Amino acid sequence: MALQLSPESIDRFKQKHSKGFPDDCWLWWGNLIEGFGVYKVGNSSHRAHRVAYEIYKEPIPEKHSIKHTCSNKACVNPEHMAISKLRKARVGC
Repeated sequence: MALQLSPESIDRFKQKHSKGFPDDCWLWWGNLIEGFGVYKVGNSSHRAHRVAYEIYKEPIPEKHSIKHTCSNKACVNPEHMAISKLRKARVGC
């Protein structure tokens, strides 16, 4: 489900991270939980890299996740992210 982001919320998001060259990690300057950036939209908190993907790329389809390709949990550079389908839990393993 796509986030509902107002232009003001998008501007606020963009002020909370560094932005360099496409190959650079864009570091999140806001709150971190377990190393991941956290961004509040309305009454809900979301991982900052997921918000970045939706702002700079496209909505994340249901049953999909966003993985960092740079191994830096605080990175919000959409070029350092890959989308993947969630796997179903295997029964009887």
